[in-house]
Amino acid sequence: MKTKAVVFLIACAIISLLATPIVSADETIVSGDFEYYISPETAHEDYRGTVVITKYLGNDKEVVIPSEIDGKTVTFIDADAFKNNEKLKSVKLPDTLIGIGVEAFANCKSLESVNIPEGIKDFSPAFRGCEMLKSIVIPEGIERIEQGMFRDCISLENVTLPNSLKIIDGSTFEKCTSLKTITLPNGIIEIGANAFGGCTALSEISLPESVTYIGASAFANTAFYNDAKNWENSVLYMDGCLIDSKREEIKGEYSVKEGTRIIAKQAFLQATRLETLKLPEGLKVIGDAAFAECISLKTVEMQGGLETIGVSAFRECPIDEIVIPEGVRSIGDRAFDRCGMQKVTLPKSLELIGYEAFGRNSINKVYYNGAESEWNEKQFGAAMGLSPYAKVKFADGNSEEEEESEAVLNTLSIPEESVAAIEAIPNGENTDEDGNGILIVSIFVIITVVVCSIVVVVLRRKAK
Repeated sequence: MKTKAVVFLIACAIISLLATPIVSADETIVSGDFEYYISPETAHEDYRGTVVITKYLGNDKEVVIPSEIDGKTVTFIDADAFKNNEKLKSVKLPDTLIGIGVEAFANCKSLESVNIPEGIKDFSPAFRGCEMLKSIVIPEGIERIEQGMFRDCISLENVTLPNSLKIIDGSTFEKCTSLKTITLPNGIIEIGANAFGGCTALSEISLPESVTYIGASAFANTAFYNDAKNWENSVLYMDGCLIDSKREEIKGEYSVKEGTRIIAKQAFLQATRLETLKLPEGLKVIGDAAFAECISLKTVEMQGGLETIGVSAFRECPIDEIVIPEGVRSIGDRAFDRCGMQKVTLPKSLELIGYEAFGRNSINKVYYNGAESEWNEKQFGAAMGLSPYAKVKFADGNSEEEEESEAVLNTLSIPEESVAAIEAIPNGENTDEDGNGILIVSIFVIITVVVCSIVVVVLRRKAK
């Protein structure tokens, strides 16, 4: 009976499932010229139960996307929704729109105008290859323009950026060959690699003081870059930022221009004839791989004001000794990797040392301008990739070497009872059996202490 009951319940469950329509979260519906689906309950609350347009099915040159379809609010244009539509000339996006998917309008080669609504939040790279697009206004609230957003928009002349903007990703405006000027808002922090690369008409650029990161070749092959008058001794500067160098022409000693606050990523990468580098007071940032693989660079002089040394900044430079000045807060991963370095001085201000920042070196002495307790708290020893034989000296006068010596001396000290026993032996007289016993015990104690001391030293060295 129990078996029959179980079978009956299973059969009922199967029939129930077959009778219930299964609706996929991304099941598409066609309404007029639009294919869409309703965003499921598992979606972000901004999109839950709203329309996501997946494809435009019409042939119109001018398209107005409605704010509602079949009584549901339109919030998202999905990836590739209009991609490769070569007839499309203009698109009017609704104010209800919150997001635009990756390459939603990519290669719409006839697209001349599009509005970006004020309420947009998810702004994926959507307009690559829109060859007829002439102007764009990015609304307030956008903090990041993602990689390749307007790449190959060869007719783009006017760009309005919001004050909220913090990051322009790599290749954002790459090969926008009609772009002549760009005004970057105060507050922008990062400009990615090739962000304006190949903008051959771009001659007027202003970098706000808020910028702390400039990617490799961010302005390569722009009109500004290609103008010989903008280069100083084979180095390109822009508003207090060192942008790039003609590496093959840099040799011997080079002093970075006074007033420079940032050195861009890879600015001197593989400048193989650079031997001595002098950095100015007030320089804040040395970019990632800025001097990597400068295989003749042996001397680097750093000044106050420096805050950040980037990832691989001096990787594979034959620097024997480096003094990192007070004020530096972070040293990136592998910043001094494989330099053959022997000595390094680190500031108390240091907060972060990246992975293997001093890895694969021959460092035997480290001077830390702070207390031993601070060093141990920040765990710099492990992060630096130091060998177990490197000695650290601290500003409070202690050092690992001194501590070890003191420990050895302490273990070599003769116990008071042994001293008393030795003193009890009469001078110049033959000792009796008790005296001989005390002498033997004393000698045994001393030998034991010495052996134990040697063992302690060996174990400590191995532990390091």
